Amino acid sequence: MTVLTTTVINNAEIKEKIYYIWDDMVKGFALKVIPAYGSYR
Repeated sequence: MTVLTTTVINNAEIKEKIYYIWDDMVKGFALKVIPAYGSYR
């Protein structure tokens, strides 16, 4: 069972393609993880 907590969000791995981590407690709620193609300021 995945619950989107701060720990889950901070430990989400950056992959080559976009993917979602779905929250099992809140229907339809997910974290969208996208690859970083550059540095952010």
